[in-house]
Amino acid sequence: MNSSAAKLELRPLPHFTDSLMYPPNMDYDYFSANADFNFNYLNTGFDINNCWWLSEFALLAYEHPRFIKLTLESVLKVQSEIVIKGNFQGFVAYCDEWIVVSFRGTRIKSLGMLKDLSFGAMIKPVQISEYGMVHKGFLDSYIQIWLDEKQGVKRIVQQLLTENPARATWFTGHSMGGALAVLAAQDLKCPHPVYTFGCPKLGNEAFVQSLEIQHFRLVHRNDIVVRFPLPFSKYTSKHIYRLDGKVLQITSNMVSQGNIDDKSILQYLYDMWKSNRRQVMKLVFWTIPITWIKHLMRGHVITFINILSDSIYEIILKDMMDHAPVLYSICAYNNMLLQKMATLKE
Repeated sequence: MNSSAAKLELRPLPHFTDSLMYPPNMDYDYFSANADFNFNYLNTGFDINNCWWLSEFALLAYEHPRFIKLTLESVLKVQSEIVIKGNFQGFVAYCDEWIVVSFRGTRIKSLGMLKDLSFGAMIKPVQISEYGMVHKGFLDSYIQIWLDEKQGVKRIVQQLLTENPARATWFTGHSMGGALAVLAAQDLKCPHPVYTFGCPKLGNEAFVQSLEIQHFRLVHRNDIVVRFPLPFSKYTSKHIYRLDGKVLQITSNMVSQGNIDDKSILQYLYDMWKSNRRQVMKLVFWTIPITWIKHLMRGHVITFINILSDSIYEIILKDMMDHAPVLYSICAYNNMLLQKMATLKE
């Protein structure tokens, strides 16, 4: 680490705002510390530097294609190929030494939102060859963005490896993008670990046992998405879906081995009530009566509805904020910097 790295500061976690959940984050300073912290592309164990680099790649996948290409070329000085297939997007960043494949997660607040979410709702597991059963929505997405012979990401990676077989190949993604990264890495039998961020469950026990890749599954605080699909339907009531990979809990100042518990819908609702009961009581006994008197009685119906919906929105989605992709990048960066600071003190 050069002298400039010692002057880097920890990044504060942003305040609650719904924009955190809706990338892109075009004002985010991507790969700002790349000159101080190397991408250790030959390391096959968990590496906090690699965790940060790949979290940045995973976040970048949400951006506009031109922004992705400009960032990779101007900041990292690497080439890239962007693949857009229907409502799915991924990119391949590469140089002489390495290849990084990053898949975008579910796109929110767009015309394609409902279609994207419909893929996520296809929770019925389907058999794939000798690998067990996999979430149908993720499998359909994987076939479109990875396997397509003319426009899929796989053909680009294979061509790059044909040109230079020595390139180290890495896969990453946030949310559904992480699920696609695991499936694609398994297809190539990738020797380097896959880093995913807020990745949901993919398949059954047979699928988990058949995986031949190393998967570091990063989970920020109480990210609920990593527990999906929840056991609430005929396809999940028998706990068909199992977690694969090594679970690593990440916060702003710690990365540690973790464990994900299976909860029912009723358990989640109860836990949500316990963690938000003060806000709920305030909503019922203060916000609603006051807004009723102040706005609704004066005929300000729209204002009343907006205030009420904002209060409910904050209560319900507060626990979803842990899934925000930018929080994974900030936490990975802070842990990387803390580890380096600790090393310098020794």
